[in-house]
Amino acid sequence: MSVLPALSCVGILERPQTSSLVDSSAVFGREADREEIVRLVLSDSGHNSCNVCVIPVVGMGGLGKTTITQIVYNDERVKEHFQLRIWIYVSESFDERKITQETLEKLLSLLTMTNPWPVLT
Repeated sequence: MSVLPALSCVGILERPQTSSLVDSSAVFGREADREEIVRLVLSDSGHNSCNVCVIPVVGMGGLGKTTITQIVYNDERVKEHFQLRIWIYVSESFDERKITQETLEKLLSLLTMTNPWPVLT
């Protein structure tokens, strides 16, 4: 029996963290997917009373879910539509409190960079 070197002592393989960066010139055949998701992101339909819309992107590993999400995130129409955009990496073994705290810290950081007035906490 051989042991895989990438496995931790508890046997969980951590996936590498992602970022919003993508080389879209190396992506082929996803134009229709990009257009559909951008249309959903920019549309007013589907939002609930809190003005929040969730678009699940699901599938087996390796299908390009992260890549298409990166392409949509970096689409010029999306950049122009939203004043603030935040890319958040969520691992398979995630902590809701930590993700919420990191999200709020990133948001506060972006708000203070774009607004010279101090933000009251």
